[in-house]
Amino acid sequence: MFRIVSYVKGPMSSKSLYLKAQYQAAAESESHVNTVGYKIGGLVFTGRHQEARLLYEAFFQDLDPDNQSVAIFHMGVSFTRTSEYEEAQKYFIKNLKATRKKSTSAEARFFAYQGLSFYRFFFSKHKKSQKFARKAYSEIIKLKDSPGLLQALSLDIQAHNLIQLGQVHQGFLIFERALAVTKKSQLTELHTEIEISYITYRAEYDTNIHKNIRRLKNYLRKTKHENDHSVAEIILQIAKLYFLSGDFKESQAFLNKHFNLIYRNQNKRKIAILNTLMAQISLYRGHYLESLSITNVALEQLNKEVDVGLFLPLLGTKIKAMGYLGQNTEAEVQLSQQIVIGIDRSLNQNMQDRMMGTVKSKAIGDDKVGDLFDRVKLKSPQVLRDIIDSGLLFLCYEYFDLEPGGQYLVIIESQEKILFVGDESIELKEGKLTKHQSQILRELNQGPCSKEQLIKNVWGYNYDPLRHDSLIYSAIGRIRKLLQAHPQWIHSDETFYQLDRSLKIISADEPKQRQKKTSPLEGESSLSSNLNYRQLQTLAEGIDHPVSVSEYGKRWNVTRMTALRDLKDLVTQNYLMKIGRGKATRYLGVDVSK
Repeated sequence: MFRIVSYVKGPMSSKSLYLKAQYQAAAESESHVNTVGYKIGGLVFTGRHQEARLLYEAFFQDLDPDNQSVAIFHMGVSFTRTSEYEEAQKYFIKNLKATRKKSTSAEARFFAYQGLSFYRFFFSKHKKSQKFARKAYSEIIKLKDSPGLLQALSLDIQAHNLIQLGQVHQGFLIFERALAVTKKSQLTELHTEIEISYITYRAEYDTNIHKNIRRLKNYLRKTKHENDHSVAEIILQIAKLYFLSGDFKESQAFLNKHFNLIYRNQNKRKIAILNTLMAQISLYRGHYLESLSITNVALEQLNKEVDVGLFLPLLGTKIKAMGYLGQNTEAEVQLSQQIVIGIDRSLNQNMQDRMMGTVKSKAIGDDKVGDLFDRVKLKSPQVLRDIIDSGLLFLCYEYFDLEPGGQYLVIIESQEKILFVGDESIELKEGKLTKHQSQILRELNQGPCSKEQLIKNVWGYNYDPLRHDSLIYSAIGRIRKLLQAHPQWIHSDETFYQLDRSLKIISADEPKQRQKKTSPLEGESSLSSNLNYRQLQTLAEGIDHPVSVSEYGKRWNVTRMTALRDLKDLVTQNYLMKIGRGKATRYLGVDVSK
C-alpha cells in the first residue's frame, strides 16, 4: 500500500512542511523514502496514529540511519500518547542505542535525547527529563542550519520541566526564548501552541485572578478552534481560575459550554484535568457523593505509575470527599504518600504537604498562588487582605475552616467588606456594618430573638413597642439591604427574628476594645425615655459628619420644624453639638467617652 519509493526531494517535501510546523500538510504529503520519517511525525501530531504505524512498517527497512531515528522517535511519541507505555519505551531505547555508533549524526542524537525527555516528562521524572532535553538542545545547535522548530521543541519541554520543578521564573524565561525562535523562524502554529502554554502558566502562578481570566478569554476568542489541544488548555485554565475565585457556578457553566470540544480530541490528560475540576466543583458545592463518584471513575482510567501528575489531584479530591462523608481515608492517604515519593514534580509535592498539614521551606516568589496557599495554612498575618486583593476567594474555606456546601455570612469589619459564601459562589461585597447591626447579627446567630431581647441586648433599653419597633424595623431593613441578593436569610414574624437555619455568621476579625461610654447607646439612662425613634436611630447609627436641618428632615421625611425640634432636643441633652450660624448651622455628634 505504501511502498511507492521515490527519491525526489522538493521544497514542499514532508520534511520541509514538518519543519515549518505544518503537521497537517506534512501528513498529507507524498511518501518519499528520504523524508518519510517526517510524514510519520505529521500523522502522529495530528492524531492519525494507525496510519503512522502502517507507514512505519512499510518503509522502515528502506530508511537511512538519520531517517530511521526520526521515524523511531515519532513511533515512541505515538505509543506514549495512546498510553501504550511499554511499547513506547522500546522505541525510545532503540533510538538511544543507535547513538552509540560513531557515525550517528547530531540530528539523530537530537531525536534520541528528545524522545527520552518526552517519555520521562510523562512519568513526572522532571529532573531526568530536563537532563535529556538539554542534551538534545546541545546536539541540535551544533548543526550549521539548525532548524528553528527543533530548537523550539527542545526549549519548550525544558520550560515545562523547570516549572514543574518549581523554578517558575526560569521556566518563563525559557518559554520566552522558545517564542523568540518560533517568531524568527515564522513558525506561526507552533508559536501559538507555545504561547498558549506560556500564558496559561502565567495565569496559574499569578495572583491577579480576575485580570488573568479576562486575558485568557480574550486570547480564546482569537485562537483558531481547529487546534483542539491548545484551545482545551485555555478553556480548562479559565474554568480553574473561576473555581479559585470562588465562582463555582460559572466554572461549571464554562466547562459545560466547551465539554464537547475538550472530549473531541480524546486527549487523556485534558480529560483527566476536566474530571478533576468537575469533582472539585461538586465537592465545594456540597455534593460529596457526586464528587466521589467522579473521582472513582476518573482514577480507574489512569495509570498511577505513569499519570502521576494527573492521578494525585484526583486522589486528593477523593480523600476530601471521603472525609466529609465520614469514611476512612487511611488507605488513600498511604497511597498518595507512596506515589509522591517517586516523583520530583514540585506541584504535587506541595499539594501532598498541604494535604498532610505540613508546609516545607521552598523558594518564595516563583509560585505566588502556592505561596498564598501556604500562608493561609500557616494563618500568616495580613493573609486575609491578600486573599481579598488577589480574588482567590476559594482560600476562604481554608482560612475560616468552612464546610463546603454551607451558607456563611463573613463580616470583615477591618476592611469594610462582607463575604457571602454559598453552594454556587463566594461573593465579596463592599459594606460597613454599624456596631449595632453587627451586634444584631451576633444575637441572631445564637438563635431566634424576640424584639424585647434585641432591644435589651443590642441597645440596652427596656422594650417599649411604641418607641422601639420602628428602631428594630429600620435596623433589620438596613441589614437586609446589605445582604442584597440574600434578604431571605433573615426571617421574621410578629414577635421573633431569626436567621435561616442553613446560615452561619462569622466575624473575620475581633472588634477593637472600646472604652465604656455613658450613653443611651450602651445602656438605659434617665433621659432615654424622652427620645423618639428618629433620635434613637440617629444616635445608634452615629453622626460622623456635620448634618444640616434639611438633611435630617430628608432622612426621616419630616418637616423642617420637626427636624429642627429633634436636633435642638438632642443638643439640649448633650448628645449633639451645634456649630455655625444661620444657613450654615450644622449638628455634630458628641464624643461622650471624653
